[in-house]
Amino acid sequence: MESAPGKGARFSFSIQMSADSEEVPTVEQEAPPAWLWDVQGNLADWMQADPRFKAVHRVSNSSQLASLGSLEGASVLLINGMPDRELLEETVQLVRISQVPLQILLLTGMRSEAPDWLPQQVQLLRRSVLTVNELKQLLGRQAPSSIPIISQVEGEEAVAALRVLVVEDNPVNQMVTKGYLERLGISRIDIAEDGARALEMFREAAGGYDLVLMDLDMPVMDGFTSAGRMRDSEEREQWPPCQILALSAHAVSELGGRVTRSGMNGQLIKPLSLTAMRDAISQYLKIRA
Repeated sequence: MESAPGKGARFSFSIQMSADSEEVPTVEQEAPPAWLWDVQGNLADWMQADPRFKAVHRVSNSSQLASLGSLEGASVLLINGMPDRELLEETVQLVRISQVPLQILLLTGMRSEAPDWLPQQVQLLRRSVLTVNELKQLLGRQAPSSIPIISQVEGEEAVAALRVLVVEDNPVNQMVTKGYLERLGISRIDIAEDGARALEMFREAAGGYDLVLMDLDMPVMDGFTSAGRMRDSEEREQWPPCQILALSAHAVSELGGRVTRSGMNGQLIKPLSLTAMRDAISQYLKIRA
C-alpha cells in the first residue's frame, strides 16, 4: 500500500489462480475440392498422403482432363509445371466447353517467364516452395500475396474486349468514371443509376461483364445488396465470376468487412484517379491497360 497527502492511496496485491492445463483444440481446415495436374511430378504424391488435401483430385492425361466439370464444388485447376502447349490449349478449350467456372493456375519456378503463347485464361504463378496454407489458398481461388502473379495479358485488343458495368447514382461521378475507362481503352461501358437497375442489367448480360464498379450508397437498392444478389445469380446460373469493386469515399475496416461479405473483390476510394483505375484493372483482371 502506498499513500501520500493530496495524492490518494494506491493498493496492489497478487492472487495465484489455477490454470486449466488442457489444450484448446484447433480445427484443421481441409482444402476445398479442386483439380491438380502435376506435370513436374513433385506435388501429387505429397498431397495424396496428406489428409488435408483428400478433396483434391489428380488428372494426368487428356481423357481425365475431359472430366474437369464432374467434380462438384471444384473451382480451381492447379497445374504444377509447364505442360506441352498443345495439351494446355486443349485443356483451356475443354474448360470453356464444359461451361464450368474453373480458374486455371499454372505454378512454375521463380525464374520462369510467361511464354508468348500462354492462353489468356491461364494465370502464371511463380514460386519454388509452397506452404500448406498457401496451397489451400490457391485451391480456394485466393492467391496469397507472397506468390507473385506474373502473367499479364497485354495489348489493346485485351483491353478493348473488356465489358464494364458502372453502378453510380451521381451523374458527375458517372461521367468521371466512364472517362477514365475510355482513356484506358475500354469502350464497352454500361451505366446503371442504382443497385436494382444494375442487377437487372447484370442478369440480362448472363455473365457477360468482366468488371462491375459498384457505388455503395444509392437509392432503391444499395451496392452491398446488389453485389450479393449478383453473386447469387452467378452461382445459380453457373456463370464465371466477374470482378466487383466497391466505389466509396470511406476507407475504414468495418466497411471493408461489409464489402467482402457481400461478395465484392476489393474497393476503390473516391475521388477516383486514372492511376488507381489502371492499377485496379491490372491487379484484378490481370490486364495491363
